[in-house]
Amino acid sequence: MIVAFGLLGFGFFILAQAGIISVNLPQWLNRYGLWFIAGLFILRAIGDFNYVGFFKKIKQTKFGKNDSAYYSPLCLLIGLLTIIIGLNK
Repeated sequence: MIVAFGLLGFGFFILAQAGIISVNLPQWLNRYGLWFIAGLFILRAIGDFNYVGFFKKIKQTKFGKNDSAYYSPLCLLIGLLTIIIGLNK
């Protein structure tokens, strides 16, 4: 549930930064929020070199296979798209 609420919060923040919804946020959050989100997702895609990410060692578990096929590419895509939004802002 914590991850789900975090993703929901990130989604609302990205919608606000893209101009789809209107929310008054502190100046520091407007300046650094997108870069924090992008960095977080790109770091997740790279991984911890053991269990998650593109460079993990343990790949033969069910989660490891799903991580390689779905979760890590999705995190990389979210990170890159967030960077694009940040550069166009």
